[in-house]
Amino acid sequence: MSRGSYLYQLKKAPSKRLDVVYSEQIAAIRKIHSDSKERYGYRRVMYALRNQGLHLNHKTVHKLMHHLRLQGTHPKAYKKYNSYKGTVGKIAPNILNREFNPPKPMTSFATDITEFAIAEGKL
Repeated sequence: MSRGSYLYQLKKAPSKRLDVVYSEQIAAIRKIHSDSKERYGYRRVMYALRNQGLHLNHKTVHKLMHHLRLQGTHPKAYKKYNSYKGTVGKIAPNILNREFNPPKPMTSFATDITEFAIAEGKL
C-alpha cells in the first residue's frame, strides 16, 4: 500500500467510539426509551433529555439510537382498521363444477344475483 493511501485512510478513520464518548447520554437514552414502553422516537427522546438537563442535537440522538438499535413503536390502538373477520356464513357446495352443458335438458338450473344501487336504495 502506498504511503499516501495509508495516511488518507488514517485520516478518514473515526477516532472516537460512541460508547466511550456518550456513555452518560446512552444510559439516559436507554432509560427514557424503556420508561416510555419503547414508544418514543428520537425527537421525543431528545426533548426528554433536554428536560433532564442534557442538551444534545437531534442528529446526535438519532445517531445514538440507531447505534443502540432503539426505535419508537406505535401502540396497538394506532394500527390501521381492518374489517376482515374471516369466513362468515356458509359456502354452498359447487355442484355444477363449471359443467354448464348438462347431459339432459332441465336437470340443472342456476341463477345470478345482481345488486343495483339507485336513489331510493338498493335493488
